[in-house]
Amino acid sequence: MGIIAYDFMKNSIERFTNREAVVYGTIAIVVTLVSIIIKELLAQYAFYIARKTDNVIMVAEGWHHRSDSLSSIVVLIGILIARYVADFWWMDSVLGAFCSLAIFYAAFQVMKEAITKLLGEEPSQEFIEELTNIIKIIYKDDLDIHHIHLHNYVSQKEVTLHIRLKKDLTIEEGHRVTMIIEKMIFEELNIIATIHVEPLLPVEAAT
Repeated sequence: MGIIAYDFMKNSIERFTNREAVVYGTIAIVVTLVSIIIKELLAQYAFYIARKTDNVIMVAEGWHHRSDSLSSIVVLIGILIARYVADFWWMDSVLGAFCSLAIFYAAFQVMKEAITKLLGEEPSQEFIEELTNIIKIIYKDDLDIHHIHLHNYVSQKEVTLHIRLKKDLTIEEGHRVTMIIEKMIFEELNIIATIHVEPLLPVEAAT
């Protein structure tokens, strides 16, 4: 998307510098209209799949189709203006530049979302409650679940979290508890869990 936006901006500047006007016939108008509709439908479908699967790659694919649709809109406006208003020879170049900026912005948003998902994002309150309820099925005590981060690697999802266990438990017992919890999370949510154990201090236990 960034390369497409750069190419749009480069071509727009070149056309403006060379004072190039765009002139097309009726067939070009019809083809451009069809292209806009088809590309936008493809974009909407990609966004729909992205919402269903929480797949950032499909978001990028949707914006790829939409960038084609936006470019076609720019071409159409340029065609109509150049065809009926000769004084606006620069309109296609200016609209192309605006289209380039819009695609740059979309590319930045997609990249930002992808990086956030990879590095770990704060979970929703709904997810925290679901996670807590799953753990309470097998471990009734309050484990003070905290430092929860979700990692979306497209092919799989992972969650890291901290829990507090009674400090008098042996390493073997603490390991057994975390293994059981990790297995339950995977079975119920299909998410790979990594759990860090902290000791539950007397003051914390009292409160």
